[in-house]
Amino acid sequence: MDHGLDRKRTNKRIFRKNKKFFLWQIFTIVNLRNSMKLLAIELPGPKLIDSGVYDDRRGSFCTVYSEDDYFELGIETKFCQDSYSISCRSTIRGLHYQNPFAQGKIVTVLRGKIWDVILDIRTDSINFARWTGIFLSANSGQHLWIPPGFAHGFQVVSNEDAIVAYKLTEHRHAPSEGIISWNDAALGIDWPIKNPILSERDSAAHDLENALNLPRN
Repeated sequence: MDHGLDRKRTNKRIFRKNKKFFLWQIFTIVNLRNSMKLLAIELPGPKLIDSGVYDDRRGSFCTVYSEDDYFELGIETKFCQDSYSISCRSTIRGLHYQNPFAQGKIVTVLRGKIWDVILDIRTDSINFARWTGIFLSANSGQHLWIPPGFAHGFQVVSNEDAIVAYKLTEHRHAPSEGIISWNDAALGIDWPIKNPILSERDSAAHDLENALNLPRN
């Protein structure tokens, strides 16, 4: 018996059976590059990026950051740190900022769903004190670019814990950290879940009017 011939026939049968799947994989690999696009966002400065999620019978794949693609979208910056947080339902983190050593960040949800809030705190900006909120989830394939000069916070709205990843342009510098109160009446942020879980530090945050070390554009 020619075992080599049998193997060839077996391989041909496997290929015919999985031909569509193999071709789909090739198509996916080719299209992973240059697949990122910008989605509309109300607040000038930050960017909502859709890189797409590629699903098959194994699971899914998503590109969070590609230097070339981000450069094409106008985000020409270097990153120095990657971090993540795990938070339970109703938790609010924020609104955080750092000045000096202001941080730009890419925010991505790896599990769960959050309502993400971005606040312009640049004192010389025409959009000072203006904010926007965006839902982000693990299966959306969307990421937020938040440039320096903005405060950031989010609330977990999923029943499962949310894992949120941050790609940062500056390291943490504790003396430069600031927090804007999540329930500043002048801002009127309409958080989805009332009576949130907060850290002691976030609970003691100042309103924007009394915040310290606010940046300029």
